[in-house]
Amino acid sequence: MRQVSVCEELRHTITTDGSILVEEPQNFNVETIASFFRPDAQSHAEPYIVFATLRYDSVESAEKAAEGFGGVCSFSEKEEPGTLGYNVLHDVNDPTLVRTFEIYVNQAYLWDPHASSDAVQENKKRQGDTRLGVDFVFLTFVAGNF
Repeated sequence: MRQVSVCEELRHTITTDGSILVEEPQNFNVETIASFFRPDAQSHAEPYIVFATLRYDSVESAEKAAEGFGGVCSFSEKEEPGTLGYNVLHDVNDPTLVRTFEIYVNQAYLWDPHASSDAVQENKKRQGDTRLGVDFVFLTFVAGNF
């Protein structure tokens, strides 16, 4: 008799029972531009996890913004011990999008010191009005996995 793993069971349930999800899952085809992940990140019981999608007025604007976010990623790794992970992602299917996957020790750390840091504020200023909008998805740490 074949045993079914928890992951296999969950995948089967999600793909066969449409009522389990609020909406259809989305898949993103992305390439990493900049990234770091602290080795102790998974030891935090309730990290604050943010997946952001930023829309720009052109491919050129998105590329410049991604470069700026790369600088933010580097700054966060060096200067913000409460930023547990930061990933800047280029959307392959829509090059006017930049996506970030960010992990913080808690919600307060996202807003101060991270969002109020010179690195973030300078990046926002460089982007000017080329950013058309941003969507946030907030995730929860479940069963030892992000």
